[in-house]
Amino acid sequence: MTANLRTSPFLHKFSGWFPSTSAEIEEALRYGIVAVDTNVLLDLYKYENSATVEWLSALEKLGSRLFIPRQVADEFWRNRDQHVASPIEARNAKTKISKSREQIEQEFKKWVARRGDRLTEEQSKQLSAVSDSINILLEQLESAENAHAERFALKPEDDQVASGIARLLLGNTPATLGSPYSPEQLEDKVKKGDERYEALIPPGFEDAKKNQNSKGKKSSETKYGDWFAWDQFMAEAKKYSATGPERTKHAVFVTGDMKSDWWHSSPADADGDSVKIPRPELVEEMQAVANAKYFQLSPKQFLSAIGAVLEVKISDATVKATTAAEASEWFDEVFELGIHRNSYKAEALIGSNNKCLVLEGSAARIHEVASINSGIAALRQSLISDGTLRESEDNTHYEFVSDYKFSSPSTAACAITASSVSGNRAWTTPEGISLGEFKESYSDSAEDLEEE
Repeated sequence: MTANLRTSPFLHKFSGWFPSTSAEIEEALRYGIVAVDTNVLLDLYKYENSATVEWLSALEKLGSRLFIPRQVADEFWRNRDQHVASPIEARNAKTKISKSREQIEQEFKKWVARRGDRLTEEQSKQLSAVSDSINILLEQLESAENAHAERFALKPEDDQVASGIARLLLGNTPATLGSPYSPEQLEDKVKKGDERYEALIPPGFEDAKKNQNSKGKKSSETKYGDWFAWDQFMAEAKKYSATGPERTKHAVFVTGDMKSDWWHSSPADADGDSVKIPRPELVEEMQAVANAKYFQLSPKQFLSAIGAVLEVKISDATVKATTAAEASEWFDEVFELGIHRNSYKAEALIGSNNKCLVLEGSAARIHEVASINSGIAALRQSLISDGTLRESEDNTHYEFVSDYKFSSPSTAACAITASSVSGNRAWTTPEGISLGEFKESYSDSAEDLEEE
């Protein structure tokens, strides 16, 4: 009796309100159509070589059942360059460590000189030993940068990820790439997108404040991105489910986007855990439009299941790397802060952990307000002393010579403006959305999905 309980109309007609079983997920991955989000493809740049290879092998195993929505492809190419470039973390670490080495040597020699002494042979050896140790660290960072450059390049044919995805669309059972909207279709989809967002119909309404002036543009840089990808996937799933037996009537979307317009969170249990499932509205709409049962998986969930289903090798290291990428340090936005009535600006990456990485070339105000916090004033002086900040050629503002990580967006904003300001209000996206508003759309994204 219990084994057949899910055949009850009270359950199977409302299946969107509870998690799918492992058996259901495996069947969907074995026979259904599978689409991937942009973040899944771009995260391939974050992994070590072996993990990227295993991911591409897993996607290749899906064959013609793999679908890449045109919106996903558009967003991939628009955001690819920043992932191909040398890793920010390695570049920033090299700069800081090099400066530290110079400071150590200079300060020690100054101390010796103030005592009226000269460096002894033993002290010279010790300084050389310190320098040699630091050189080893710099060589490791250099090696990491070189390895990155060997794998990823602006020329697609020489880029491991771009060429790997391209190969998925070739061969005997190629994946499918979605077609772009016609001008007439685009106009219609934009209108429907506005109607859906007004009614808070998922997905995408969390992005409704993005690019308020982008209505009707073909750029993937629009507030309609999630809606376009979803619409394109439903259309392809409808074609797929109409051509095969009942077991093929499954649609799986793999995404690292954890916003609340994609996921529904159950209340926390006694242990404080909360299970995330696809928004029930998505399950219902996919069934109504495509006659397919909808499954939504995080990248980690996908990898955890696909290995056994399609007999593809997925190592524990790759699963761990994927989990780490899901908890990425930085939001996928470059935030801005204007100074001198926006004549100059600072740019920064900001993370869910509240860290703030101000990027090289960013501007900062020279003159401090009288009421500046003493701690901020001291921090600014330290940045000037160590060479992180220097005056611009026209002497109108300071410039960041290298990336610099602040403890919080507010600390960064205060140091840049030389005044007391709120980071949540001062930092904005290029579209003018404040950091505070931006964080609200990610309020439900901090929790990891529970494993089945």
